[in-house]
Amino acid sequence: MEKHLLMMGFMSAIVLVSVQVHSREFVQCGGSGHHDSGRHEGGRHEGGRQVEKQECSWTDSQSNRQIPQFSVKFEHDGTSSTETVFICRDLGHVLGRLVNGICYTSWYGREFANKRFQVLTMASQNYRWEVATERIDLYGATEQTDKYLVKGSYESGFNTYVCGVTDGHGVLRAGKLLNGYCWYGAGGRERSYPLASGRVHVLFYTES
Repeated sequence: MEKHLLMMGFMSAIVLVSVQVHSREFVQCGGSGHHDSGRHEGGRHEGGRQVEKQECSWTDSQSNRQIPQFSVKFEHDGTSSTETVFICRDLGHVLGRLVNGICYTSWYGREFANKRFQVLTMASQNYRWEVATERIDLYGATEQTDKYLVKGSYESGFNTYVCGVTDGHGVLRAGKLLNGYCWYGAGGRERSYPLASGRVHVLFYTES
């Protein structure tokens, strides 16, 4: 009996460690003026609180409309690109880049141009871009109270998060962080860079 109890305790410890390893912090911006900040563990979402709309929201838009106020830009020092790139997602919530009124997303090897989409809006003091080289999308490297990954949607059993790269031609591309890669559309195709490449920038929501 004692041996059985010890074994059960050992198995419980393994389960606890597994959950801890696979946890990550994220923020889910809403279209109704709120976000849910919490930890995603094995398909569960826990935690949440209300914030003002301009701080973190997905705003409906389309190609013939003016860009919403507080739209999040993908930009960083060291690039020669003159193109202004905003963060968007299509109506299926696939993340992409907004350039000249078109939201470019990628899915299953192809690039898609969307004239109706949502734009990520957030007060400038509430976000920053950082280069990431480790698997922060899975292994809890962002377990801090002052910054969170920004969730776009859910794909292939995992959350997707906002990311961006400067490609080999010096062009800014934004897309989805999934399984250790930043996936984006270019030239009609879906392309990607791994986090280990040092080219991937990740968007973080920060506490102001």
